[in-house]
Amino acid sequence: MTPPMVTTNQLKPYGFQRKAYEFIHYHGTCYLMLDMGMGKTRICIEVGKTIEYPMFILANKFAALDTWPEEFQKWDKSAKIAVLHGKNKERIWANSDQYTNIILNYEGLKWFFDTCNKNLRPLQKYYFVFDEASMIKNSKSIRWKILADMMPIMSHYRTALSGTPAPQSLEDLWAQYFLLDEGKSLTPEYYQFRSRFFNYTGAYGEPPFLTTIKSGADKEIFRLIKPLTMRLKSEDYFDLPPIVHNPIRITMPPKLHRMYETLEHEFMLEFPDTTTVIANSAAVRDHKLRQFLQGAVYATDLADEGSRHRLRRATKMIHDVKAQVIKQLLETSAGQPLMVATQFQFEIPIIEKVLGRKVPNLTGATSGSEGKQIIADFKAGKLPLLVVHPKSAAYSLNLQSGGSKIVFSALPWELDLYQQLIKRLQRPGQEAANVVVTTIAFKNTVDDKIACYLSRKGATQQGLFNAMIGG
Repeated sequence: MTPPMVTTNQLKPYGFQRKAYEFIHYHGTCYLMLDMGMGKTRICIEVGKTIEYPMFILANKFAALDTWPEEFQKWDKSAKIAVLHGKNKERIWANSDQYTNIILNYEGLKWFFDTCNKNLRPLQKYYFVFDEASMIKNSKSIRWKILADMMPIMSHYRTALSGTPAPQSLEDLWAQYFLLDEGKSLTPEYYQFRSRFFNYTGAYGEPPFLTTIKSGADKEIFRLIKPLTMRLKSEDYFDLPPIVHNPIRITMPPKLHRMYETLEHEFMLEFPDTTTVIANSAAVRDHKLRQFLQGAVYATDLADEGSRHRLRRATKMIHDVKAQVIKQLLETSAGQPLMVATQFQFEIPIIEKVLGRKVPNLTGATSGSEGKQIIADFKAGKLPLLVVHPKSAAYSLNLQSGGSKIVFSALPWELDLYQQLIKRLQRPGQEAANVVVTTIAFKNTVDDKIACYLSRKGATQQGLFNAMIGG
């Protein structure tokens, strides 16, 4: 029998939230593929009130610091929460037996694992919640391997949450479902899974390292995971404002076009000060071309740089064309705030130079306390412009009260980052008539290549969604 859905808030849960709540209780282990903004956090909080295990929530940094504590305050004011972040996190963990809810950002997993080995406190079983579970889609990552080692402290209650579970490929699903059911659905080993459902060329194939799904394998994968999976679409339950797409396509000035073609065809670009940018592969060249389109190139690869200061000195500024477009959009926004998504750290100083002022930003370099204040200011309508990196802002943040206009100065390669960032604004509580999504792209460049790539990946993920709801 499913326990009653207990809430300390007067607002009753939606019917679909009760349905998801009962689904978790029935299965224990499951994947909620609910669209962004459907209250996945509240559902899990309500489940946590009615089971014997304390909750252990893994989330993106700013979701861990802002969204989850805010949701607990809204739906369970009596909850005792320990957020493992900041200078005092080891002391908090040592005394965390007094808390009923542990919140940790994914980036803190290695610290947590190392700290557990110090035996600061006895370990116990937890109800694990993997917020935005697509962040653990890579079974070769340190993050995933640590979680696999942590499975002894995971109870049979485990919930994966995501509105974008397979942003790149159905291959992404294995790592996520293994942490749920230890291989019962999609085989106990990744290579067994790949061999069964995919064709893989390997190092000596043509082309090398190419993975393609076998004919009919997608339907078999869908059949295997469907018993543990719930898929719900927001448009079936909410009257959300429509998305209005506003593509801005720029013709590259002749001088820039010549430089771009040189880098594209010769895999190198020389500057008057004798600095030379060299790409030693097509993948590196495309990355450099992408930097070029955003206004600069790194003379030295990120991996070769020991500090952000040295990286800035190695940056060759080229143009501010996209920043000028952002300035025009800001001037014509009629006072409505803009959220601008960038890809590289150097874009921020270019935008600031064009605007003649500092701009608030949420990126990997933004501290937790600073980020919480920026989020609060944006939600309060105090920021006419917020620059974000999708990896820092795309997941689990409730930003709909801050504005309804988002600008991609460049599209991300990752479909989930694109879709999730839009859903920070297009979600219940958005009062604007529509959400305007502007993309700035140079014609006939790698910008177009990325747009086509995202379109293909979107079709793959939609196939998964259709299968999970029987469509």
